[in-house]
Amino acid sequence: MERNRGAFQEFRRGVRRNRAGFVMAIAVQGLCLLLFTVFAIVTLNVMKLLNVARSRVEIFAFVSDNSNPDDLSASLTAITGVAGVRYVTKDEALAELKQDMEESAGIADALGYNPLPASLRIRLAPGYAQSGKLAEVERKIAVLPGVIDVWSGHELLAKLERIFTTALFVDVGLLLVIAVAVIFIVFQSVESLIATRAREIEVMKIVGATNSLIRRPFYWEGLFQGLMGGVLAFLLCLVLWQLALTQIPQPLFPVVGVALFDVILGGLLGLMGADIALSRLAK
Repeated sequence: MERNRGAFQEFRRGVRRNRAGFVMAIAVQGLCLLLFTVFAIVTLNVMKLLNVARSRVEIFAFVSDNSNPDDLSASLTAITGVAGVRYVTKDEALAELKQDMEESAGIADALGYNPLPASLRIRLAPGYAQSGKLAEVERKIAVLPGVIDVWSGHELLAKLERIFTTALFVDVGLLLVIAVAVIFIVFQSVESLIATRAREIEVMKIVGATNSLIRRPFYWEGLFQGLMGGVLAFLLCLVLWQLALTQIPQPLFPVVGVALFDVILGGLLGLMGADIALSRLAK
């Protein structure tokens, strides 16, 4: 405990000697971690949007007036991936349209007739609300006698899936690049501190100080620098989230999760950078 306290005091003296450089390193680390955090949160929100879209997926099979809805329902239920079928008459479809149009509902009345066909609303089984499987089910429905058109919105779902996959690849790439950048920043900072204290380190070695005692203050610097960079990244991200609330309705932002992620990642990268710099002391 006493050794840790002494190492921490030594770390504080080192920071005071190069306060400007230490603060600058924290600022750069914070901006690097902020960039990754923002992209990660965007990915989370795309995933949320994709999950909402999948939960609301429903296939609309529009049928001719002379079709038998009971026979069609039986045929649809036999298709793999179909969990349920609901028949919607022409009048029910018009009533739904008026409800959706709200104040503009008078436009539908002005037509003087009901242009909407009857339809079968098809609910999918779990696991089938994916663009590929959805398109396959849609093709099977389209060939049934009495079905005049099919719509499911699988094209939009496919676009969301592509955006999510791309965002994941970008996140992984950014994480690798930013991890290397943060480690390098800490490495440079710790190595600079080692260089300024080279004479003291030699004296400590001569009087018999252990490698652990010599290294400890530098590990403190790497850890503290990384932690502070993570805190800064989280605070900046919190500000951006508050700004986003004025433009985006209820964006997903797990505050505790983001804070822990930034701080822990920053601390780990800081320790790694310090360890790489300290590896030179063993040579």
